[in-house]
Amino acid sequence: MSKKISVILFPILYIVTIIICIYFSYNKGLTGDTGDYFQMAENLPKLTNNIFPLLYSITIYVISLIGLSTFTSSKIVGLICLLIILSISIRNNFYKKEIILTLGFKIFSIFYFSWSEPLFITLFIVYIYLYHQYEEKKISNIKFIFLASTILFLLFITRYSGLFILISLIIYQFWNYLKDKKINYTLIKTTFISGCLSILYLIFNYLNFGNFFGDRKRFELKNTESFFSQVKNNFITFSHAINPIYTEIDYSILAIRISIIISFLFSILFLFQLIKIKNWILNKSFYRFLITNAIVYFLFILITSLNTKIDGLNFRLLLPSIFIFYFLIIINYIENKRNINIIYILIFLSILINTASVIPSFSN
Repeated sequence: MSKKISVILFPILYIVTIIICIYFSYNKGLTGDTGDYFQMAENLPKLTNNIFPLLYSITIYVISLIGLSTFTSSKIVGLICLLIILSISIRNNFYKKEIILTLGFKIFSIFYFSWSEPLFITLFIVYIYLYHQYEEKKISNIKFIFLASTILFLLFITRYSGLFILISLIIYQFWNYLKDKKINYTLIKTTFISGCLSILYLIFNYLNFGNFFGDRKRFELKNTESFFSQVKNNFITFSHAINPIYTEIDYSILAIRISIIISFLFSILFLFQLIKIKNWILNKSFYRFLITNAIVYFLFILITSLNTKIDGLNFRLLLPSIFIFYFLIIINYIENKRNINIIYILIFLSILINTASVIPSFSN
């Protein structure tokens, strides 16, 4: 498949698949979290709770002002987010083919759900695009500081785990300092401004709701599970999350049990690929920036999942890390002119399996 064809074909397939899932799926992309987001959006500008940050609900509310329902508005948000990612990569020639193929590793499926993840991953891709432009000296330092600190703040008010991306930037600066013995004042200023904005939002939360990160019951320790059980369950969900073609886990369906076994194999192959290209990653600062974000984000999500009632290492929580891991592997395939037919096959499988999993006649 030629580069030109894949750049045109796959985005069309993603959009068509998302629309099919919205119209014909059994749950319309609605989950337990959706109810909280919709309630927050429907009550705006009145503030009702801070179980989740406000930005995703605000986007739904703004679109609904033209007379649309919150449901329809949430679907429009998802499609707009996908179009923004495609626009950034195609119009600006920012790893065009690589990003389009990475989306096909089941990431496209999140844009069907009424979650904050479509907005979160879109902002995250904008963030890494800005850093790439800064590193390539295609954007001024002042412009980068303003835009990047704003995006980092928006990530935080989309999902509280956006704080981990800010922490990643701090660790990346420390790594660079150990390596080059130079202080990057542009990144320090970006960190400081976004950190101050995030603190202001936490103060806003406390003044309005009496806590910083939402309902405190969500952060109680999991006393009902042993540490071993938590580690085992996290390992299962992680191996399933990291496989490139399927997002759901349902232990009552034999086919899905088989997919979990396949997921273990995928995770082994996937991690082996990363180890194989680690020197290639470390030799370029942009790739070091990406891998720092992926690893730091993953570790903080792991720590959070072991100490709170927040879900384990599932696909949604690990989305930024998984995106980077897929992205780096595909970049390596393309840069080294390796045969990427296996990637095309996995993308088509992902489209078929994720679509079939939410259509009643297939999923029942």
